[in-house]
Amino acid sequence: DWSSDVCSSDLNYCYQIQLHLWIVGFGGSVPVTLADGTVRKNSSYPFTADMKDEVLRLFSLIPKGDSVILLTHCPPTTIGSSFMDQDKKTNEVFFYGSQSLYNQVTSLMKEYDLFLFVHGHVHHEPGCSWLHRTGKRCCIVNAGSVMGGRYAMVRI
Repeated sequence: DWSSDVCSSDLNYCYQIQLHLWIVGFGGSVPVTLADGTVRKNSSYPFTADMKDEVLRLFSLIPKGDSVILLTHCPPTTIGSSFMDQDKKTNEVFFYGSQSLYNQVTSLMKEYDLFLFVHGHVHHEPGCSWLHRTGKRCCIVNAGSVMGGRYAMVRI
């Protein structure tokens, strides 16, 4: 029965939604890194550890070569909407995204058909970027913010 729930918790899950098609997701975010290198943790985002172990645990449930849609709150670094920004209230300059998550995505593309990665967190830059690695490509979509009317829609 390929439609069964494989693994889930409050913020992390791995479901087989069709034969050879999986959806993996986890919530939370990494701490914000300011331009001066200071790391600021935010208690409203419970995922404060390096994401590597959790990503590997979830993907270990999936047969190699299967297709995967990845959903996260946090974006990877160096992809489209992952950039430097400035807080309008405090004027602090900070960077979006996780370097660890970027490294994991590029590594996982070697063993899985990770064709779609949808992330949140960055409300003001909805849209799509492409990541090309090892002869494969992954569409990385920033879902944006429905509240502001600036959001991305994906048709599979």
